Amino acid sequence: MGATMLRASTAVFLAVLVGGCGGETPQPTVASGDTVAAEFVGPDPTARGAGGDLPADPGGEPGVPGSPAPEMAYRVGSARCFVYPGWIALVSPRSGVPGEDVVVVARSEGADAIAMCSSPPGAPAASFIDPGSPDYFFGIVGDHLLVDSGTGPRGRVLRVIDLSSGETDLRATYEEPVSLGEGVLEFSEPLGGYTTMEALVATGVNCPDAQAWFEDGFAIGVNRVVHYRLSDGARDAGGALVCVPLQ
Repeated sequence: MGATMLRASTAVFLAVLVGGCGGETPQPTVASGDTVAAEFVGPDPTARGAGGDLPADPGGEPGVPGSPAPEMAYRVGSARCFVYPGWIALVSPRSGVPGEDVVVVARSEGADAIAMCSSPPGAPAASFIDPGSPDYFFGIVGDHLLVDSGTGPRGRVLRVIDLSSGETDLRATYEEPVSLGEGVLEFSEPLGGYTTMEALVATGVNCPDAQAWFEDGFAIGVNRVVHYRLSDGARDAGGALVCVPLQ
């Protein structure tokens, strides 16, 4: 299952989990400086369920496919608190607008994860709380926060934030599929859209379905597969070209 479907499944799941039934009022969103009781919902979430759905354990793995699972997960009001080695991520669904509030705080050795989830420190390492920006938590890998932004399958933005420095190491427009393996992100970077076979052929892409797509009224987008290594920021944009139909 693609990451977009996972985000949608996660959003629906959170709404059901924390919104309740029969007109119950959702609890308030937690933010740095707030204090809200944390409810344990599952240790050691390790995998998504069969068919790409989130597993029954509500501590299911968030983020980019292949990203490390959190050690623990807690429900804190309407938010979820994901506990990683060195970091704690508070992810809150937004009301009325797309996206999630994402706040990450440092987790010192021996710190009480429940206490930090219930009452986060006031100085986050990273914070994405602009209601005008449709941001989504995409996981934590080591000291890197991954954030996905967008409202549709095209024109999404992938960001990698170094939590130790607060710097944004990568900001790239991407399209699915996106995955993580051995510390390397793989995603498709759009290069352009084409409406004639001549222009498409000139790109060098192998697109066996091109003629059928053109006949069906589609333009054709050409994407390049990119590999980005988190450890040192090395970016290899020399991957294969792929084609996709465009509405």
